[in-house]
Amino acid sequence: MVKKESESLLEIFIKLGVAFTLIGLSTFLVIFYLIENKFKVGQREEISSVTGLITSAIEAADKSADAYEQLVDLRMYSVSKAIAKQLQGRTASTITESELFKLKEEWGLSDISLFVRIDEDIVVGKSTDPEEVGLSSKGWGYWFKAFQQLFEHKPVEVNEGFKAPDFWAGPLTKSVLYSEQFLYAYYYDGTTDFIINPYVSAANVQTFIDSFGSNGLIDDMIKGSDDIVEIAVLNIEPYLNQATLTVIEPQRDLPILYGKHEMKLKEDQSILSKDRLTREGGEAVSFRMKGQSYKKFYLPLSKNRVLTIVINTSVREKTINQILAMMAFVFVVSFGIIYAVAKKMSGRFLILHEKNRKLAYYDTLTGLPNRNHFQEHLRTTLNKANAGNIYAIFMIDLDNFKNINDSLGHAAGDSFLQYVSSRINRQLNGNGFLARIGGDEFTLVLPIHHRSDANEVAIGLMSCVKEPVQLEGQQLLVSMSMGISVYPDDGKDMTSLLKNADMALYCEKYNGKNNFSFFNSDIRVNQSSSGRC
Repeated sequence: MVKKESESLLEIFIKLGVAFTLIGLSTFLVIFYLIENKFKVGQREEISSVTGLITSAIEAADKSADAYEQLVDLRMYSVSKAIAKQLQGRTASTITESELFKLKEEWGLSDISLFVRIDEDIVVGKSTDPEEVGLSSKGWGYWFKAFQQLFEHKPVEVNEGFKAPDFWAGPLTKSVLYSEQFLYAYYYDGTTDFIINPYVSAANVQTFIDSFGSNGLIDDMIKGSDDIVEIAVLNIEPYLNQATLTVIEPQRDLPILYGKHEMKLKEDQSILSKDRLTREGGEAVSFRMKGQSYKKFYLPLSKNRVLTIVINTSVREKTINQILAMMAFVFVVSFGIIYAVAKKMSGRFLILHEKNRKLAYYDTLTGLPNRNHFQEHLRTTLNKANAGNIYAIFMIDLDNFKNINDSLGHAAGDSFLQYVSSRINRQLNGNGFLARIGGDEFTLVLPIHHRSDANEVAIGLMSCVKEPVQLEGQQLLVSMSMGISVYPDDGKDMTSLLKNADMALYCEKYNGKNNFSFFNSDIRVNQSSSGRC
């Protein structure tokens, strides 16, 4: 579509140039108006494209960060339960600092504290960090409410953080004592008189967000644009209250969330402080700085954020004046300039379109299609399916992948996923549509002639991953489980086929892993009646 629009734009300019040569001087003003209007249209389209890309990148970054943070939360949940078991039946007064230090080292924590109730307050009674001892949580807002609910043995009902039975972990937070950010976890199961509070540095999580979030995309956009000189995503409330600002939760409290905001205007405060960004299109301000003309756009985003884009309009103004001057003297030269500008704009559209497509449809780790791409492909395949077409839908899950992440770290886990996905891809040799839809979850859409074809492919896949992976000096054994449904026997729509393949996978995992199963009607009956396969 973008390519057709670019070609159409180019064709319009060519026709206008031909018309100009035929009509002569009387059409000069008309062509000038059309060129200027096309610049404005191109500018609006570029702004719209940038806004869409930034919004998509923020959403993708938030989801990636949430998933990454949840992995840490789940680990902290397991660690907290293990520590609670070790301290079961003890009171805070009987636990020594040396015991806490031993637990800290054993579980690889930054520190560990014990919260106890004193009158109407909940304070740190013991900690491996002496500065923590005596800290009161009564003024901590929803954190204090979460502590109360844990002590009352009720489910934690605050909207923030990660919740599990007897457990709550707050969002990434800056320490009240240090400039560093931490992920704090809290566990209370009623067997002690204290809340167990292990915590770890959030530096790795924040590094992940910074590395794979919107900042890199913003830098690429500015480098790839002739006009855009600055892009920033602002949190409106923190930006307006910087004088009294304390950054506790970065996503909520940082004034400048992504990009740079160095070209500040006196209009910033008034535009952001008034309800002027609710109308479609936002606001725009033209200004001059250091002899150059600029235009600053304020575009509303969700979560009370605003996207600011600064464009250097001096180049556009100069170009228009040069084109007008040349048209007055040489028709052919003006036609060539119009053609070159149109071609350049069409190339920019194609580049932005390709970046958007890669962000939306491909997994950055393995290079495989992602969940969105897979669902779109399967939906299109089923819509175009004719009588006699048969497809096998594979749901693939790597066995015990979590153990690799926990023991060797996420970087090693990522390398492991790359090795295994590469093996599977080589084995398929271009047959079928392979995608990564989650952490260690893959899917495959395979056109077949008979069900036995899917059986042969499944055997080949099981065989190709058996060879151990050499990673960080260790030999890692690989196995996977697969569930397979067949179109049209096991369903004629995407939802049914995925559900049935997933059910077959569930049963294979239940029955011992490292194998594959085809869906059949007995699986549905057994699972709905007893929860077993």
